[in-house]
Amino acid sequence: MTATDLHIHIHVGDEARVIALEERTLSVETDLVALQATVTEFNEDIAAKVAALEAAQGEFTVEGQAAFDALKAAVATGVAAVGDADADGNPPPVVP
Repeated sequence: MTATDLHIHIHVGDEARVIALEERTLSVETDLVALQATVTEFNEDIAAKVAALEAAQGEFTVEGQAAFDALKAAVATGVAAVGDADADGNPPPVVP
C-alpha cells in the first residue's frame, strides 16, 4: 500500500460520508495540481532571474559575486532536493 492508497469501508446509510470523501479527494487533487503549477512557474522565474544576474556578473563587487555564488549553490541544492517532482521523466534544468 502506498501513501496515496485510500481504503473506504461503506456501511448502509453512509452514502453522504462517501460523497464527502470523494469531494475532499477531488479538492486535494485540484490543490496539488495548482501547487505543482505554482512551483513550476516559481522555478522558471528563479532560473530566468539567475540567468539575468549571470549576464551582469562582470559588474558584481567581490561581495556581490560571493552572494551570487551562494544563490546559485542554494538553487542547485533545491533542484537536487526536488528532483523530478512531477514524475514526468524530465528533471528541472540545473541552474549553472
